[in-house]
Amino acid sequence: MLVTAKAQGRKLIESGTFHVDYEVASTSGLTLAYSGLKIIVKTKIVTDIENENLSVRVEGNDVIFDHVTVVPPYGAPVGLIVPSEIGEQSNGLKIFFSWFSHIVTSKNGNSTVITSYSLYEGEK
Repeated sequence: MLVTAKAQGRKLIESGTFHVDYEVASTSGLTLAYSGLKIIVKTKIVTDIENENLSVRVEGNDVIFDHVTVVPPYGAPVGLIVPSEIGEQSNGLKIFFSWFSHIVTSKNGNSTVITSYSLYEGEK
């Protein structure tokens, strides 16, 4: 990374945006790998706001976010906007992760989940 960004005792390690076909996003998800840790974000679209949910589970070295959401009005983002601790490295630095997604449907009916993510290291 050419630029160093720090705030709140955290250093930005990686940030990016990834476009994933909806079918992939809802089944295998977007997968990020960092320092032996896999971070998987799955997004499933539902029609009833009462069924919205965000759950996190750990399977071995995988942290899996299962996100169930409605398509928000006006293309508003959905996701885990506040960085949350998801692990700790052997050197004592904690790993934080945040993400948000835009769900977009093209005129031909193809749906894409566009996810922007940030990964941080820090002590707090």
